[in-house]
Amino acid sequence: MNDFAKKFQMSVFETPQEKGRKDEASWDGGIMEHQPSMPSLAGIVEAKVRWVRPEVLANDWDNEWMMDESKVEINRKIAMNSNVPFFGMLIFGDIDEYLWIEISNRKGWIQCPIRYGTQKTQASTAGGQKMADLAYIKMDNAKRYKIGESR
Repeated sequence: MNDFAKKFQMSVFETPQEKGRKDEASWDGGIMEHQPSMPSLAGIVEAKVRWVRPEVLANDWDNEWMMDESKVEINRKIAMNSNVPFFGMLIFGDIDEYLWIEISNRKGWIQCPIRYGTQKTQASTAGGQKMADLAYIKMDNAKRYKIGESR
């Protein structure tokens, strides 16, 4: 996120994250815009690292980023109530590139195609499988950046 914020002369902050905590934040971080009087929130961000190449996203996953439907809804509402957009940042860990997309605008209106569905989750130590409501965010219009490249 810091890389994206630097491109637009902003700064970034992250929410507290601890692996395994049940009370972790619903969003990963925010972008601060520097105003003359004080910094102001410019957006909230959900960020994920995927250890695949963009071709896998495009060909095997139909260029869709899978996210819990509740995460999309909660973050859309938080952003709308804060009068800022909700962004997604999908990082390709193998090649130091990422996709950036506006999921909802400051009024809470969805800005990209999203397909909703239900899927059985993988088995876990927390109690086996369950059915999960998911959002599949179409990344066709996402902007693609190299980590560290200038604006």
